[in-house]
Amino acid sequence: GTTIDGTTQPGWSGRPIIVLSGRRAGLADGLVITSSLNVIAGLVINGFEGSGVKIIVDPPESGTATGNIVRGCYIGTDPTGQRSVGNGLYGVLITRNRTQANLIGGPTPADRNVISGNRSNGIELDFPTFGNLILGNYIGTTADGETVLSNVDGVRIESQASGNRVGAPGAGNVVAGSVGNGIWIRAPGSSDRNIVQANRIGVSPSGAPLGNRISGVAISSGSENLIGGTEQGEGNLIAYQRGSGVQITGPSRGNRVLGNVIRNNGELGIDLRGDGPTPNDPGDADAGPNDLQN
Repeated sequence: GTTIDGTTQPGWSGRPIIVLSGRRAGLADGLVITSSLNVIAGLVINGFEGSGVKIIVDPPESGTATGNIVRGCYIGTDPTGQRSVGNGLYGVLITRNRTQANLIGGPTPADRNVISGNRSNGIELDFPTFGNLILGNYIGTTADGETVLSNVDGVRIESQASGNRVGAPGAGNVVAGSVGNGIWIRAPGSSDRNIVQANRIGVSPSGAPLGNRISGVAISSGSENLIGGTEQGEGNLIAYQRGSGVQITGPSRGNRVLGNVIRNNGELGIDLRGDGPTPNDPGDADAGPNDLQN
């Protein structure tokens, strides 16, 4: 139930002015949250050798870290949001068994985090964590969303990270400029039933091309994930990646790619198996990612 709110600092006028710098901290994370219902707001967190923010229960049976909120922060940039001062690992890491239902960002511009310039992934969910929300952030760009400040992957959902949500109607993220994938749902383990909706992936708020280097969304061993949706505002805009818009590989089944705008990517819009066009076959009897659906 602790709140650390940089927006209360005299002189604050819409962007963070308090800087937590890890330049002299040695091998350390910026802020480590091991309990529930805490709020971190309006800070610049940069230059740590570890992660900017870590939400963790270690050992997993020792407690719960749920309902925490990180909003209005610049994680991996300078106070202007225009220059990279990256953290050595992740911008935000949520991990361990009882970390769940945490919120990174929110539905309003004031809630938006800028998570950019970190030397690994912008946001990492893993081992295992459930039901977290990533909403309304600029991931891999400057504070105006118009220039690249690369992370490795924008958002990576790792082993046994299930039921998480990246974006929602009215609260989509900009995920752009990654050295790897924009959003990567990845195993070993099961990364299932995650939802990716209403995001601009590879596209700035003004529509400028800021493509991710590999794929916009990659799924490699997760099942029953939803990319987009059939209701108003649920689809993603996925454009300008060097590789495919959506790539599904590995033992992945039942992933739905619905209602998105997928255009101007360097390779296929949707690529099953990651090897270019897959010919249709009589009776659709072949097997592979998403059963190599015709």
